Amino acid sequence: MEPYRRGSGGEDARLCGNCGRPRNGCRMVCECIPAWIWRDAEMISAVRDHDAQTVIRLLRRRVHSLSQEALARMCGVAQSTIARAEAGHGLTDRRRALAALQGLGAPGTDVFPDARPPRKQAPAATASSPRALLDHLPKPESLILRNRRARHSMDGVIAAVVALDDQAGGGDLYSPLRAYTTHVRELVDHHGHGMEALGPLSQLTGWIAMDAGERGGARAHLTEAVYAGHETGETDLVSSALSYLSLHETYLGRTRRALALAKTAVETGTGASPAAATMLHARLARAQAKNGDTDAARVSVERMRTAFDLACREGAWPVWLSYIDEIEIESQAGAVYLDMGLFDEALESLGKALALLRARAPHRFRDRSHYLTRAARAHLSQGDVATACDVAGEAFLLAEHLSSPRIDDRIREFRALLAPWGHDDAAQGFLYRSRPLATSPAPSAESAH
Repeated sequence: MEPYRRGSGGEDARLCGNCGRPRNGCRMVCECIPAWIWRDAEMISAVRDHDAQTVIRLLRRRVHSLSQEALARMCGVAQSTIARAEAGHGLTDRRRALAALQGLGAPGTDVFPDARPPRKQAPAATASSPRALLDHLPKPESLILRNRRARHSMDGVIAAVVALDDQAGGGDLYSPLRAYTTHVRELVDHHGHGMEALGPLSQLTGWIAMDAGERGGARAHLTEAVYAGHETGETDLVSSALSYLSLHETYLGRTRRALALAKTAVETGTGASPAAATMLHARLARAQAKNGDTDAARVSVERMRTAFDLACREGAWPVWLSYIDEIEIESQAGAVYLDMGLFDEALESLGKALALLRARAPHRFRDRSHYLTRAARAHLSQGDVATACDVAGEAFLLAEHLSSPRIDDRIREFRALLAPWGHDDAAQGFLYRSRPLATSPAPSAESAH
């Protein structure tokens, strides 16, 4: 699977496997396939039918600069596969055809095109159940091979898990992903190589654990990612995992420890890629704001924006930084301004993030719910109880379809903030609607450590 970055453009923005540039959202975008080709009636029909053979024939016939080698790089397959497809013999398997169309950037072929949140179902039926997740991920053995296929397999794992997390939250993902990561770790220990895969995978598992409320698991996996990054000399990964640990401490209210970790992450990441620097400054700004250092937090926000602009100009970053996009930048700025008590600025940034989500990534339900809880807090801090409860109500409706203890906690926190307005009609209405969260089970024993 090709490198992947969540979109600051129309859909999830993948990096072109041929030129390495993002397909949308930044200043220097891929121009390998002209946009007009996807508006051709014959092409629209072929994409809708997931007919990769016809799509490839049309591209070869109408875009003369596209070689079979370039198409193979985009699709993540061998040139011979493209040649067979062009001749009407290859890419007949539906899953491989869809993967090829995704690699080409064909519109409407994202992993979850349905913009409606999935309803919670029995574990055996939900897309994020342990059985479904493990059945669709590459075999752990493929991640530790000493060839290019291992990198493609790792990118595929991260892209699939990120997509599931975006749509459904980390609650149902943590258990199967932890088992998967444990299997990879055992293989690395047995064969003596494969740390390059274990590091990013451990960081992703740590993040999923954070969203699932598994605090001990989050710390363990993120610490493992730091170790793996040191072993492989990947400074960006080391600093990134440290910044996740900082965010973890921020969520736990241990602000001084969060700040120390964020500073260590930035120092460790001296000379980091612009994409990694974007995330490091974002986490530092969050910790500085929580500790009341508003001037320093403002500087870090500006550094975050500057690094993101530079990352966009460079055009490519590793798949484990796939969450960084314009939506993330505005949401992080909004969170920082909220902690600084700058509620107008917080609402402006959060409003931009929510508008971008609706326009460009409507499937990212967990993010939308999270940003709405922040916006609700900002409105409440301004004394606008009615608007705050309306916004929080929208967040709660989304949360009902998610498996994200972290979002549930944010809504519980908002319920507690409503205490001074207990006699207000809007407050009473929201408290009544969200009453299931008032009696939800406490976090697991592991998460309490």
